[in-house]
Amino acid sequence: MEENNNVEVLDEEKKEVQPEVKEEVKVETPKKKSPVGWIILVIILMIGCLIGGYFINESGILSSKEEPTKKEDKKKEKKEEKEEKLSLEDGKFINIYNELKSYTYNKNRENGYKGFTDLELSTIAIDKLVEGDLTKTSENDEWGRPYYTFSSDKLVSYLKESFGKDVTFNFSSIVNKEHGYTTKISFGEGSGMSIISYDESTKNYKVRFFGLGGTTPPKATFIERKITSAVLKGDTITVEEKAIYYKNDVDLTTNKSVYNIYSDPDMKNTIDTKTYDLDKVEKETISVESYMDKASTITSTYKLDKESNKYYFVSSSIK
Repeated sequence: MEENNNVEVLDEEKKEVQPEVKEEVKVETPKKKSPVGWIILVIILMIGCLIGGYFINESGILSSKEEPTKKEDKKKEKKEEKEEKLSLEDGKFINIYNELKSYTYNKNRENGYKGFTDLELSTIAIDKLVEGDLTKTSENDEWGRPYYTFSSDKLVSYLKESFGKDVTFNFSSIVNKEHGYTTKISFGEGSGMSIISYDESTKNYKVRFFGLGGTTPPKATFIERKITSAVLKGDTITVEEKAIYYKNDVDLTTNKSVYNIYSDPDMKNTIDTKTYDLDKVEKETISVESYMDKASTITSTYKLDKESNKYYFVSSSIK
């Protein structure tokens, strides 16, 4: 019986002494990736940021719409047209200036040709008529003077030269046999012209010519305006000038000629008064140059007609 007990004890001791067998766990070291992939990824991200930034900048998401960006400012500076100072009698504008100077002298013409009356428009156009524009008829007036005709289309054509567009007005409104136009034409009857009738079917005016006469008392030479600047910018010319105005009263009882000089076309602001002997007044000169600091400023603008390559009148104002 004792022998058996010893065997069991020994078995238990063997079990306790026997070492534990641990399972071996293999840890795999991750393989190093190639750096080329990372470089490509970084480049793609950088390109994406640049493109995104461009669209954000262009759309103005991060900038105020009221304030132009520096980039837009530079674009505007590039597009800004340069100013060129012209001669005060430059051929680009001086002809149209002289043609309309009597109309811009004492009235604002800020609406172009629409600021002119039908009578004024017809006077401007008729002043351009030449003999070849008229046709002599077989009909004579009560004094035996022949009638002539010309087309209203000719008036429109001449006005287009002055105002840059087809000018329309009431053609029949200028028919007035009592009103005399001064022309550059003389058929022997004289250079005065009156319009007798207008035929709407043929668009022709019937006119007659007559002599101009009359005398005026002697006057001083009055230089009422002077161009001070002419500037070309793009296709527009801006002309500035100084102007004075006057009233002349002649007193035959005292043999005096009195000039009241004004700074404005309404003749409300008197700047000087000149009195001359009537028999010596023609030797006198009154010039705007003596009153430049008090004179009005007339500003006129002219624009280039690209078809004719000539400048036409746009507007004028007096201040």
